[in-house]
Amino acid sequence: VTAIFALTVVVAKSRGRSSAVSEARQLYVQEGRLRRENVLRNIEVEAFLRNWLPPRDVATLLSLHFLTTNSFLALAFRWSHEHVVFTQADKAFMLYAAILSTFLVQAFLSDLAADSTGNGAEA
Repeated sequence: VTAIFALTVVVAKSRGRSSAVSEARQLYVQEGRLRRENVLRNIEVEAFLRNWLPPRDVATLLSLHFLTTNSFLALAFRWSHEHVVFTQADKAFMLYAAILSTFLVQAFLSDLAADSTGNGAEA
């Protein structure tokens, strides 16, 4: 499974690099910067602090912010020049590494002696 995943990442990274670079170059010329767009900019944070927005809008913006910055859920979101920084394959690799590390932590931290004797609840 890991070998198939690694092959998929290599193939995905080799495709589409030139179009991403030209798109990023065009965006840099237009805006003068090349960075990830944020849901919460300074103006939104100021609006939160000064109570300019209703609570429903605050909750919506905060949920969008957490959805786009979460490693697992970020796979569902894209920004225009992300392929220069990282690709969907990179996002998938981060997700795979997080899932794999979760299983490894569970394997290393499980107390097999307590599980086999049945006294895990009493300890």
